[in-house]
Parts: sequence; structure tokens; C-alpha cells
Amino acid sequence: MKRILLLILFITYSLVSKAQNTEYNSMIKFETVHGGLHFTQKIKDRSSISIIVNYDLRYLINPNYYDLQISPEYRFHLSKKNAWPRGFYIGTYLFFKDFVVARPIEQNNIMIDSKDEIVTAGIGIKPGYQLTFPASGRWVIDWGLGFGYNIYRDVNNVEGVPIINEDSYDVNFSANIAVGYVFSR
Repeated sequence: MKRILLLILFITYSLVSKAQNTEYNSMIKFETVHGGLHFTQKIKDRSSISIIVNYDLRYLINPNYYDLQISPEYRFHLSKKNAWPRGFYIGTYLFFKDFVVARPIEQNNIMIDSKDEIVTAGIGIKPGYQLTFPASGRWVIDWGLGFGYNIYRDVNNVEGVPIINEDSYDVNFSANIAVGYVFSR
């Protein structure tokens, strides 16, 4: 975990330190729902690519909250009137997710502590909206709702009774609210 955080900090520092010109075409965002970082690079007036690393920080307190997701994403911005990064978008993404589901399950009137470890990978689509603050246009709030399909899934029951049925775990939903800053690169 320390290596992942150090790698994220190093990449963020190297990208931010290259901010030399005045065209604002890069963005760094902090994920407020799950915890994590997004780095977005504008590639054309109406499209961008992102790498997203989400990590549930509650894991530092309780190992039953382990949740790591890595997602590259392509976004097409729908509005012709608004300049990037403002407006509605449609994103397509790949994902790798490694997480734990742990909770007590009642069986025969007895509460049993149960724990499943899940690894999934797949594809998804996410509509969303980015709002820039009018004063500078450099601070951004990003809302998105995603729907993904698990191409690969591995569910391992490590304690108690199974919580997740691997055969029926095909789809997943995601939501994000991120706050970010636009800079030049």
C-alpha cells in the first residue's frame, strides 16, 4: 500500500511540476466518495483521457474495508458551447477492482461473521457532469454514475458463509464526486 501511495505522489508531483505553459489542459482531482486520485489529460477540444486510482482509506482503521480500483477512462464531452473541462460527458472505462465484503450473516438464528475477497475486471460506461467555478474556471466538481460489466470475477469466501454469489455477480454500479484543479502541462 505504501508503494502505491508513493507511486501516486511521485506521478502527481512530476505532472504538476511540468506546468509551464498557459493552456490549461490537465486536471488532478480528489475522489470524495471512495478516496483516491484522478489525473485527466485533455487530448482534443471535446475529449480527454483519465487514470483513476480509488482506495478506501477506512482500511487503515479496519481491514474489512479494503477496496482498491484502478480505471483508465476515455471521456467525450458533449457540449460544443462550453470549453473543456465544463459540461456533460460520456465516459467509457476499463476497471480492475480488488475488495473485501465483510458482515455478520444470520443463519439458523445464529450470527456468523462472514468475509469474501473479490477481484473483478471489466468494462463500463459513465455519464457525468463537470462544473467549473466561475471565478477562475480552474476549480472543478465532477459528478458521475457508472454501469460496468464484469468480464472477469473471482470470489473467495475466507470466513463464515458466502456473501457474494460468483455466478450472479456480473454487473456493478459506481458513483463518483470528485473535486479538482485544472492546470497547464
